[in-house]
Amino acid sequence: MDTLLFLIMSEISKNSLANLVHFRLTTHSERYSKKKEILAFYIFSFMGFLLNVALMFVLTEYLLIWYVVAKTLVTMAVAVFNFIARKNFVFLE
Repeated sequence: MDTLLFLIMSEISKNSLANLVHFRLTTHSERYSKKKEILAFYIFSFMGFLLNVALMFVLTEYLLIWYVVAKTLVTMAVAVFNFIARKNFVFLE
């Protein structure tokens, strides 16, 4: 349980910092107001976080994959999810 709590806390802190920096450095579309764009950005970020935790849990607890390999696979999957979600729903042109 301590490992899961550590995973969750590290993901929250890492994702919060990464999302803040990413949002500040990217260009913003003119289609939505800035508030709606920020809200959509954080909703999809939270969905990516939930996907990360769920996949890590399934891969390590049920499929018994070594956590380093599982984290590598999950990182790639969540990166693809984040790219597609943000491209199609957040940063529209």
